[in-house]
Amino acid sequence: MRALMGGSLRVWGLAVWGLAVWTLAGLAGCDDGEAAPPEPDAAAVDAARMFDLGRADAGSGCVPQPEVCNGVDDDCDGLVDDADDEVRVATLTDPANCGACGVVCAAPNAELGCQGGTCVIVACAAGFGDYNGETADGCETDCVITGGGVELCDGVDNDCDGALDEGFDLQGDVAHCGGCGQACEAVGNAEVSCAGGVCQAACRRGFHDLDGAPGCEYACQIRATDDIGEYCNGLDDDCDGQVDEAPDRVDPAEGCGDDGVCGAECAADADCPEGDACADGVCVAQAGGPEGRACDTDADCQALHPGYGCLAVQGPVGAAGARACAPRRRAPMCDGDQGYRCVRGPAWRFGNEQDRCDGLDNDCDGRTDEDFAGRLLTDDRGAPRPCAVGAGVCQRPGLAACAP
Repeated sequence: MRALMGGSLRVWGLAVWGLAVWTLAGLAGCDDGEAAPPEPDAAAVDAARMFDLGRADAGSGCVPQPEVCNGVDDDCDGLVDDADDEVRVATLTDPANCGACGVVCAAPNAELGCQGGTCVIVACAAGFGDYNGETADGCETDCVITGGGVELCDGVDNDCDGALDEGFDLQGDVAHCGGCGQACEAVGNAEVSCAGGVCQAACRRGFHDLDGAPGCEYACQIRATDDIGEYCNGLDDDCDGQVDEAPDRVDPAEGCGDDGVCGAECAADADCPEGDACADGVCVAQAGGPEGRACDTDADCQALHPGYGCLAVQGPVGAAGARACAPRRRAPMCDGDQGYRCVRGPAWRFGNEQDRCDGLDNDCDGRTDEDFAGRLLTDDRGAPRPCAVGAGVCQRPGLAACAP
């Protein structure tokens, strides 16, 4: 009603003002047919309008005030809460009218303010926090800031951002391997790492783990190759804690001779003395033999039993350098730093073929009685060789002959 009255009064006022202007123009002597009077200046129009509004407000009871967001036409311009300068300034900071009249800043568990015409969270209610930065849902979590808001590896959301223990690698961090605070223990002579949340230890070069307990307690330099795991040298070449062990060794291809005194002593247990067994062509004691006894030479062992020899101990760590009696074989045997050698029986004498004509290969060279026969017969063994018996005037020449 006030708006309509104000409008009518303004129309009436302008009409009166116009009549006055035209009256003044007529008094100035403007006759019909003359040029139209000049337009009134803007200042005069504004003054007349304000005069008219004042008269209307006086008649309606509206007293002009700065416009604010209150559902009232405070400046008596016929518009309610119109966005004039005063309203625009107020809506930049008023939480009840933020950005526009009637826009109230509110969100759960939060105190909101208005900054630049936008609702923002000023503070959260006790025990609540805002981790997603969204004003609309307010302080959506009841997380409590701990650790000064710095994320710790403790299974707690210290900074209340909705994530636990972020920034900590539980799969690869040796300080938190598989879980917070689960540090990998230091291991002697090893490099410790964490993979897949499990602590691992890799021995440093030159060290090995033999006992299965944490740590690399065994110092050993690998000498083995892809083809040979263990050399016959009195050393633990493959660093498994054993020296010159047969399963990892590559034995030489050559033998020690198969004829004469180097021939097999037996083919079965029955060929051996009672209580002995045939092993690789050699008779050895089945029980009560010298095996394992300390020795210095083969003679020490063969004095106890002819089927044994003195060899470097092929056993656990720490035994390198020790020597003990072991059953001998016809093939070459490993004797530690002595390498491979043929362990002969006590009856063997090398190179005595010249003194024996017994049908045996006494020097194990694959020939029988070759040196003795060479003294009696020509190289083709077709004629006796000349020989002499005695000395001086008593010497008698003749031809060699084989006695019965």
